[in-house]
Amino acid sequence: MTTYHVPKTPSIPSTIVMIKGYQVDNPTSFEVGEKKGESQLTLHLTFISNDYSPDKFTKFLDAFNNFLMKYSCENQ
Repeated sequence: MTTYHVPKTPSIPSTIVMIKGYQVDNPTSFEVGEKKGESQLTLHLTFISNDYSPDKFTKFLDAFNNFLMKYSCENQ
């Protein structure tokens, strides 16, 4: 039987997030009247942390989503 070790959060969690790579899928078309497709940006992120719990991902995604909401509204 396999045992599961519950990860413990350190007293001072530290996480560094780096962009390992990215990919852009941007459809191009030169036909007049043709509907344009969505562009996609895929980010490959690396997390270096002393925190082995999944909380670091939730915290990062919440902060990243807040950043996107703040700055995407300014461009419209």
